[in-house]
Amino acid sequence: MSIIIPYDLSKKYTEQNAVYPADLTGQADGDYLSRQAGEWKPRNRDNFMYDIITEGEWDLVDTEWFRQSTAIVNSATVTINPRYIDLRTGALANSTGRAGFRFYGSVAGQGISRVQWDRVIVWNFRYTDLSTYTTNGQGWVTYGTQVADAVADPTCRSIGIRQDNDDLFGIAHNGTILTSVDLNTKIGSTATRDIVIVANNGHVTWYVNNVNVGDTALGPTGLSGNFEHAMRVCVTNGADTARHRVFVASSKIYIGY
Repeated sequence: MSIIIPYDLSKKYTEQNAVYPADLTGQADGDYLSRQAGEWKPRNRDNFMYDIITEGEWDLVDTEWFRQSTAIVNSATVTINPRYIDLRTGALANSTGRAGFRFYGSVAGQGISRVQWDRVIVWNFRYTDLSTYTTNGQGWVTYGTQVADAVADPTCRSIGIRQDNDDLFGIAHNGTILTSVDLNTKIGSTATRDIVIVANNGHVTWYVNNVNVGDTALGPTGLSGNFEHAMRVCVTNGADTARHRVFVASSKIYIGY
């Protein structure tokens, strides 16, 4: 799968499905691609994130952990620090933990508790499984749900990832159906993954460690429902009497005008 997100994301995002010339001779390094170790590749996450924050066409949503809502069942614990969230199930079966954060005023001209999904939204964070995961264990990181929704797949317009055992999936809900995309990524114990999710008017693309690993055209569109604007991290060990632990850090959300 190879859908190139151009370097100047805010100006060229709509061209992402354009047909690029097979012969890249004469292409300027840094226009759409950069040459790395003899190969043409998409610009990496740091390159296009720098473009976003210096472009002047984007709102940076403050993702400091404020307006928190947490809940635990059985042996789960939730730890929230200014730069990371740490959720652990403990060893009792059917333990769950969730942490939710409301980001008010992310869409100029709309209610303070809504998301405008027709705009370009770029969300990046780091995701780590700090356990040996569990057979029935799951972890979620989502944006666009209500803060106190159940520890489960989202049921309203939203984007995110879900970990099933050791496998990573991209998830997107358009208000009617949930789409799950296999990102062909093994999490592995203690391995950190850089995640970038780009959403724009129904199209959602997932990147893991700067590599495009999945996309769908069945993502959210339009204006969200009231209070469907939270970022959430959730974990469960299912029926396993084993510890499942997820760690999320360095979350930033950019919304294009």
